[in-house]
Amino acid sequence: MAVKEIKYKKKRLGSFPFLNVLLSVTVALFVLGLLGAIILQAKRLAELVAQNIEVQVFLNSSVDEAERQKIEKIIAAKNYVDANSIRFISKQEAAKELISELGEDFTEILGENPLKDSYVLRIKPGFYDEQKLKKIAGDLEKISGVFEVSYPQTITGTINRNIATISFVLSSLALFLTITVVILIHSTIRLALFSQRLLIRSMQLVGATDAFVRRPFVRNAMLIGATGGVLAAALVYGLLQYFISQVPEMQMLMDERLLAFLGGGLVLFGMLLCGMSCYHAVNKYLYSSLDELY
Repeated sequence: MAVKEIKYKKKRLGSFPFLNVLLSVTVALFVLGLLGAIILQAKRLAELVAQNIEVQVFLNSSVDEAERQKIEKIIAAKNYVDANSIRFISKQEAAKELISELGEDFTEILGENPLKDSYVLRIKPGFYDEQKLKKIAGDLEKISGVFEVSYPQTITGTINRNIATISFVLSSLALFLTITVVILIHSTIRLALFSQRLLIRSMQLVGATDAFVRRPFVRNAMLIGATGGVLAAALVYGLLQYFISQVPEMQMLMDERLLAFLGGGLVLFGMLLCGMSCYHAVNKYLYSSLDELY
């Protein structure tokens, strides 16, 4: 009677079911990276909206050309003013715009042009807070020759409240998702190492040190984490490019530098998380009793 030869697959110290673990790590990091990209896009959108908030500084009717130039220099010197955004609108230009909007010449009805010369300017990032804008308006009104300072208070308050709400929701979701990803990847690594538990004990029995046994596992886990991070970053970037091809206006929200930092963060996070998870998982089997291994 012929005896069938049974072949056992030789296990190599530090080996993983590479594709299975890589797929799990990549998917987890991709979801985390996608949320990170959404947060960056939301932040950029909030900045663009805030940058379009304009402050209008109306001048007294008695202000002459020399005084007007002096006022402009004082405004431009303010640390909260974007000096490049300052533009002068004469009362004649303002009247033309209003007549165009109304479709009727109100100066003929009133017999005069009641509008005032003004400067329109934008505020630098970091000064969009509602309280800060109130202080800025008060500060500008103290300038000699300034009649009144106006800005869209209702819109500003609504924007700030919406930004605060969105930031809170996205930050909470990011925290929850990060914890979920950590648990998922840690469980995946532990499960992948389960088949290696007896090999780990065998290496101990032949005199291998803990560090010697642990090193190849941690190295391979970090390699998987880095590869998963690169793949996840590539998927996130590819998905954003697809959205931009469908909605070209989204290009304004793209910040290549921040996206590069996000991609690097995914790679580093994947490496560290997989490495640390593997370190703890190997330690579990190194210090388990024989009964626990079985």
